[in-house]
Amino acid sequence: MVSKAIIALRLSSHRMADSIAKSIKPELGQTGNKARVKLRVTGKCLELKFHARDTTTLRAIVNSYLRMISACMRAITTIDELKT
Repeated sequence: MVSKAIIALRLSSHRMADSIAKSIKPELGQTGNKARVKLRVTGKCLELKFHARDTTTLRAIVNSYLRMISACMRAITTIDELKT
């Protein structure tokens, strides 16, 4: 049974959404044959669509991407704070 999830994150700016998308884009092709991830940026919104062959794989891939996004957000915020 195929499991699916869509996560849309509204971020503080288009620049942050675009920076995060560029940071995680290389990972999109690394999911193997168990899962697929699609990424789209629209304005301040970062949308991820997940398709996995089962719920266990879906949970793992969603958690991995959310952790990567969280790390990117912290890095961008820290860099912005250092600039001011």
